[in-house]
Amino acid sequence: MSETTQQPSTDSFVTGYVAPTVPPQNSGPDEPAALAAPIRPRRWPLLLGGMALGGVIATVPAVIVALTLAPAGTPAAGPTASAPTVSASSPTGGGGTPVAAAPAAQGEVGDQLTDVGITVTVTSAEFVPDVMVSDSAGSASATYAPQGPGDGARYFAVRTHVVNDGQQSIDLACGSAITNALIDDRGRKFDALDSLYKIQGNPYCSDAVQPGFEADMTYVYRVPSSATITSWSFADAADPTSSSRPGTLVQVG
Repeated sequence: MSETTQQPSTDSFVTGYVAPTVPPQNSGPDEPAALAAPIRPRRWPLLLGGMALGGVIATVPAVIVALTLAPAGTPAAGPTASAPTVSASSPTGGGGTPVAAAPAAQGEVGDQLTDVGITVTVTSAEFVPDVMVSDSAGSASATYAPQGPGDGARYFAVRTHVVNDGQQSIDLACGSAITNALIDDRGRKFDALDSLYKIQGNPYCSDAVQPGFEADMTYVYRVPSSATITSWSFADAADPTSSSRPGTLVQVG
């Protein structure tokens, strides 16, 4: 007695349903059953994996070679730090104000020094308690009296011997024949007293020194009591650059 195979009803199918494959029945006892086709494995995942692994393997020797050929001491890639900027600083005085250094002297007391057409020898340079002055200096009846510097100040006297080697006469006491200044250790420059002709021993006004002649002249300066004097400068005022250059410096401190 043969069994009848009932096919499933198509009413049971739903969207997306796939009916299983039913192998055909043997038509007879001597006919072998049909074999199902073998399932072939998918090879593309293995292929992609092999390619990726091969890339990694190929990269490793290149990295090793690059590291081997790199010179010793080569810095690593990335931002490099710049060297710090160092700025030089100058000495300052009170309140951070820069202080100019005293200029270097070119001679000292006793040296005969020439600036253009003026030759000067500083015979002495020192602090003095007062100076002898007269309002009638230059007259035969002149009388002299001591004059002090006042509170908080001192007088510094520079006694010189001047030779006029220029082309014209010079008025030492009342004219501007010699540009001069007294300098301290901070580079400050002090002007001489007014009316130097009133000081005993100085030439009086209009007592000009002719070319080739010489005379004694004392320059007196009023400076702070705390000042440290280092040098004295002079220049031939007939030279157009005398007011803009340092002049000839004499060490007096």
